[in-house]
Amino acid sequence: MSVNGKIRSRSGGSCWRVTSPLLAVSVIVAAAFADVSAAAQGDLMGGVGQFAVQPRRERTLRQVRPKVTASLATMPSGRPKPKDDPDFHLLQAAAGGDLKTVEELMLRGASIEAKSGDGCTPFIFAVANKRKELIESLLAKGVDHAAKCVDGTTALTLAAEDGDTPLVQTLIERGAGVNVRTNDGRTPLILAASGGHEELVRQLLARGADLNAKFRDGRTALVFAAANGYGGIVHELLEKGAAVDATPDDGWTALFWASWYGHFPVVKELLARGADVNARDRDRDTPLMKAATQGHIAIVQHLLARGAEAGARGNGGGTSLLFAAGRGHPEIVAALIEKGADVNVKNDAGMAPVIQAAGYGRVSIVQDLVGKGADVNTANNKGFTALMAAANKGLVQTARVLLESGANPGAKYEDGRTALDFATQNGQDKIVELMKSGATQKINE
Repeated sequence: MSVNGKIRSRSGGSCWRVTSPLLAVSVIVAAAFADVSAAAQGDLMGGVGQFAVQPRRERTLRQVRPKVTASLATMPSGRPKPKDDPDFHLLQAAAGGDLKTVEELMLRGASIEAKSGDGCTPFIFAVANKRKELIESLLAKGVDHAAKCVDGTTALTLAAEDGDTPLVQTLIERGAGVNVRTNDGRTPLILAASGGHEELVRQLLARGADLNAKFRDGRTALVFAAANGYGGIVHELLEKGAAVDATPDDGWTALFWASWYGHFPVVKELLARGADVNARDRDRDTPLMKAATQGHIAIVQHLLARGAEAGARGNGGGTSLLFAAGRGHPEIVAALIEKGADVNVKNDAGMAPVIQAAGYGRVSIVQDLVGKGADVNTANNKGFTALMAAANKGLVQTARVLLESGANPGAKYEDGRTALDFATQNGQDKIVELMKSGATQKINE
């Protein structure tokens, strides 16, 4: 009788060489079943249009701070700094806040305007590392307070990010430009708003800061403040005339960010100032879709009261009702239906709210949808039904509710499988028992 041996695959891994005819047949059968099982376990509930698209960007800006080890190693020309170069040691001392060493090195000829490989000066290092005594000393010596690193970072932008109002005021009084920008468009106002520094925002506005200056992706100070829920800053900016619907390149206006993160007071302020309640982002989502996905019922209700379209279709044909049903937000589902949302709406893949809710075990939502007229036997573009969704994941109570509501256990997926097949292939024994014995038999989950 022949023997089965291990051989080396081309990828370097091990595989089995099958020499027994009987075993070969067994392997083929097992492989075929594995393929079916993999399909059964596949992401049947996935795809575009299942939920609103989440933010792709951070909501708070943080500058890349000058780093001692990286930026002191070379001169702006790229040549290595000699170890005995006084400028090199001056930059190191400034970063460490060593005032005594800084003064000694200057007496030995080190330049107060020495630059690191990143183009940063001792003053910028002192501000970046919050060396107050050294900052005051360098200012008294007439340092160039407006000097820029290669990336456009200045002492003023660093101080604004830190919310250091006294230093910002000092720098502006000495002539620093209130609207100075880094290479990627960060201004003192944008950084202060992003960091929640309300008093500093007021001071910058009083000194003529550009309300609508834009970061490289189009976001303004208002967008950053709204994203982080800084209501006081949002109010100050709007009072001074900030564009309420300033639109970045991804379409996420201030209202989108506030709706996603649940900042209700900010949402109310923005809408009261005329924000577009039915604005669309790059993915065709609306603020209502963001709030519905995240479960912010108060915001959903307020958006609806202000005219948000309950049945608007977004990315992949998704709607707020589809998103809320899948995420398990019954109050939002009810609010949307009350405002006319179609309980049988489908996204581009054919997914309906009842399938979404069933696939995630949202029993009460399934019941509510069916009670409002949802078709319990609706199927997506591949024939996938709510009962199949529940059976596939072993959601016994959900399956029971669906069966009691008239779900057809004989409905077939595109490959011919039924809900019972999905349950069997995935080892969902309780579902198999439920479907074979009838929905009325009590089975403990």
